[in-house]
Amino acid sequence: AGVAVVTGRPRHDYDYFLKAHNLGHLFKCAVCMEDGPHKPDPWPVASAAAQLGVKPSECVMVGDTPDDIVAAVKAGAVGVGVLTPEEYARKTLSADGAVQ
Repeated sequence: AGVAVVTGRPRHDYDYFLKAHNLGHLFKCAVCMEDGPHKPDPWPVASAAAQLGVKPSECVMVGDTPDDIVAAVKAGAVGVGVLTPEEYARKTLSADGAVQ
């Protein structure tokens, strides 16, 4: 078990980001855009689970797009959606009537 990254970004972007922020030691594996079908296909989530040696049903996928959550659910994982700061700000300002 462990933590994996499932991203729609190219592997070179993933590698650069983790190296720049010294985060590589936190993740056992990554599934990137060139590895196979893209989200919302369940394949990336199922592939990450397989690389971790667990069933998708034993995984939680945290994502910030509808495609992330759809991919998780289709794979049999639990999908948890989070708002990006931009999305949170837009929703908050809209609810307060500051932005239409």
